[in-house]
Amino acid sequence: MMRWENQTSVTEFFFLRFSEAPPLQGVLFFFFFLTYAVTLQGNALLFLLACLDPRLHTPMYFFLANLSFLDICTSTTTIPRLLVDLLQPRQGISIASCFLQLFWVTALNTTELMLLTVMAYDRYVAVCCPLRYAVIMNRGMCINLASCSWVGGCLHSLIHALLAARLPFCGPNQVNQFFCNAPQLLELSCGDTTINELALLLTGVVLSGFFPVILISYAHIMVTAQRSRATGEGRGKAFSTCASHLMVVAMFYGSAAATCLAGRGGVGSVLYTAITPMLNPIIYSLRNQEVRGAWRKMTRRKGRVT
Repeated sequence: MMRWENQTSVTEFFFLRFSEAPPLQGVLFFFFFLTYAVTLQGNALLFLLACLDPRLHTPMYFFLANLSFLDICTSTTTIPRLLVDLLQPRQGISIASCFLQLFWVTALNTTELMLLTVMAYDRYVAVCCPLRYAVIMNRGMCINLASCSWVGGCLHSLIHALLAARLPFCGPNQVNQFFCNAPQLLELSCGDTTINELALLLTGVVLSGFFPVILISYAHIMVTAQRSRATGEGRGKAFSTCASHLMVVAMFYGSAAATCLAGRGGVGSVLYTAITPMLNPIIYSLRNQEVRGAWRKMTRRKGRVT
């Protein structure tokens, strides 16, 4: 639905709807509700395992716990609002709430981008510098790397949220997305968006530099693992861990690219707001013996208690 208010400040926005057909809306509601429930359960479980099991108190699982918490926040920022819109069509969102959602969506996705790079660096040190791993990836270093990811994501998001907040909105108020995002809001502004577009371009160029870092890290890991004298089991474990992380990286960048190319709500947006956060704990759990062992230990302990 497109609404116009000539020369009048817009007070609320309306999101793009997936469908106008009530039966399909019911199917979509069930799909997103199930996806959100699985996301919360899977990531919360992985987060608790990483925190409670002493065998998982290592840098890799510390970063994985951060990733699980991020996925919970990412889904919670967008999916509940989407479920409300599917149940109650034509429900607007205030400008203040839209800017707040914009901030958290951008902050969480930027933080995840940085955290995935940090996790690649952690695996690089573990495989390529195993004798110095405990010294390099000490507790202080892990906390600093995770903190920098969170702070960097929030600062990057704050720039775009503040720049968007200064724009006037006096025309159409339908966001071509099912959540508030900077590029879609720029399309609705009736003011000069040159500074905002320049900020998006510059920060996009900077953030795109993280992807080559991940690729280079894993290229070194693969070469080192092939050349090492480790047993087949040791190499298999290294490759399995790296494969899990690379799958997560591929889903994150693939869904983000699909969203940018589409320019509006669609498969890409659904992937990185709903599907990817749901699949991340499944990928790490299925391919990781230590996580599966921690889960079996927890369930046995629970069985003895009950």
